[in-house]
Amino acid sequence: TTNTIITNNNNDNNNDNQTTSSTKTTSSSQTKSSRSPPTLDDWNLQFRMQQTGVLLLVIPMLVWEGPTMIEHWIQLAFVHSTPTFILILVKYVTLAVINGLAFSSYNLASTYLLTRISVIHHAALNCTRRIFAIVCTSIVFRIPITWVSALGIAIS
Repeated sequence: TTNTIITNNNNDNNNDNQTTSSTKTTSSSQTKSSRSPPTLDDWNLQFRMQQTGVLLLVIPMLVWEGPTMIEHWIQLAFVHSTPTFILILVKYVTLAVINGLAFSSYNLASTYLLTRISVIHHAALNCTRRIFAIVCTSIVFRIPITWVSALGIAIS
């Protein structure tokens, strides 16, 4: 493509304003290379991270844990009646979906927060999150916090 740029040049000798035209030719390859690379928004970045994680972990999971999982399902099917087995399977799948949604929500919130604040602040908030999770877990499961565990919480 050809772009025409009109510039005003001041000539010191004549004190006249002269208008000159110059042409600047740029090829489409130069225009494409000067553009910044496309960026991903929070949702697409999260989707790509989850997709990559699934692709990296499904094959090893099936190789190492697949036979044991199938064997366990067969044993459950023989021990329990069909409606009970289906109920156990639905309960497991429901808990797995809830766990996946909670994990994805946490990662999306973390990714969103990381785009809004500095890495240092994000790391500090992540440490605070860890302490909060330890204390809440201790309260929910009624685990007493001893001096040793309090020291561990303080170190974390």
